Parts: sequence; C-alpha cells; structure tokens
Amino acid sequence: MRLKAVSPSLERSVMNHWYQFVAARFQQPDWTFMNFGYAGPEDEPGLELSAHEEPDRCCIQLYHHTADPTSPSGKDVLEVGSGRGGGAAWLARYYGPQTLTGIDLCTSAVKLSNRLHRFPGLTFRQGSALAMPFADNSFDVVVNVESSHGYGNMDRFLAEVGRVLRPGGLFAWADFRPADRIARLEQSFAASGLEPLRIIDITAHVLRSLDRMREQRLDLIRRHAPRLVWGLLREFAAVAGSDSHRQLAAGRLVYLSATLQK
Repeated sequence: MRLKAVSPSLERSVMNHWYQFVAARFQQPDWTFMNFGYAGPEDEPGLELSAHEEPDRCCIQLYHHTADPTSPSGKDVLEVGSGRGGGAAWLARYYGPQTLTGIDLCTSAVKLSNRLHRFPGLTFRQGSALAMPFADNSFDVVVNVESSHGYGNMDRFLAEVGRVLRPGGLFAWADFRPADRIARLEQSFAASGLEPLRIIDITAHVLRSLDRMREQRLDLIRRHAPRLVWGLLREFAAVAGSDSHRQLAAGRLVYLSATLQK
C-alpha cells in the first residue's frame, strides 16, 4: 500500500499501524499470505501444491522464487517480517529446514501465526528487523519477502542480516521500491558487505500475479471485512484498479528479488 503526498516517515507510521490493525482485526485462517505474489506465463510449469495450498498459489510462488536459490533444506532459517505466517509455514513444509524462525514487529501477527501454524521446528516470536533478538552467526539463511519497504533504515537492516548470518550464509529478499529509490537501494546492497549473487526485476511477474488473484482477493475482502474498509483493503492488496497496481504497471514502482551471500 502506498500513500500519496506524505513524508516517508509518516507513510511508514501509517503502514505499521495498518498492519497491526489488519493482524488484530482479521483472524481468518484462509488469509495467511499478504504478498503480491509471483506468476509465470500460462504455459510455464507450476509448483505441485496440495488442494489446501492451491488458493495461495501465486503468493507461494513468490516465496519459492525468492527462497529456492538458498536451498533451505536442513538449514537454520530465519524469516524477517513473517506477517501472518503463511510463507514461513509453507517453507517449513516444502523444504524441511532444521529450524525455521519467523519474527515480526506486530505482536498480533505473531500470536495469530503461532495459533494457525504448528509444524516441527517452526516458531514465531516478536522482534524488530532493525534489532534482531538473536546472537551473531545464528542462521544459515535469512528470508525477507515484501516487508523491508516499511523499515525506514535499510542499511541498518542489512547490517543486522549480516550479523545473524553465519559465514557463507544466504539472504533471500523480495520487495518493491519507487523507481527513483532503486539506485539508493543498490548502494545499500553494495555497502552491506554482502555479495549480490543475483538481483532481478520481477515486476512483470508480480503484475501477472495480481491480475490472476484479483477476484479471489476481492471476494476475501467482501466476505471478511466491513464495507467501510473495502477501499483501504483493495489498496493494501494492490488489486487491479488500485493506485499501487497502477504505479507498478506504469513503472513508478519496481519489484525486485535478490540473493546475497555473507
């Protein structure tokens, strides 16, 4: 969700309060993903998913696209900004890491995640991306999907990622930025001490996903939310016709994914 004509700090404050509200107000088990998703061409082979997972296909595919290069199986994995827990739960089921820890600043989201997702080795706890509650060299992989745009200090976040990663560890990242802030993001990556292995513009895949999920997300909003907040939720979900969707389509917002190594 993007806000027009406000300072970045005010926008982050509003967004963080909005995330808290959504997590506390909407506790439905059929809404565990909040990302924009990833979709390839119609003829591209997709992931094999269970009937239970199929409604979240596009959101799951974003996690697969982002995390798969890190080969999480058997490793200690951290997801920063775990939200409602759907992504971390899928990573735990699909890859079988040794441990998977999700942290989120929002206490309501952490409580919801612990209630909805129970899997061996999977835990959720409250914590800040800018001051992670872990010792140095604690994880083999750090995953961060569509969350860092709200942190306010990307350099500090990347320093924390480097601190908690073990030597040779991998950072899997995906998020959007205004087009005029991409150069600053690249500077942050370059100054982080982490080696970029790949940085990919996936905006077209994200737009394809949003178009495919449009009716599903509108139905979810209508079924679970009071009419008063339908407009806000449409922006939050970036459905076709929303300002966020228009900015992505026009190139004013760019969606990137990256893999970096310590």
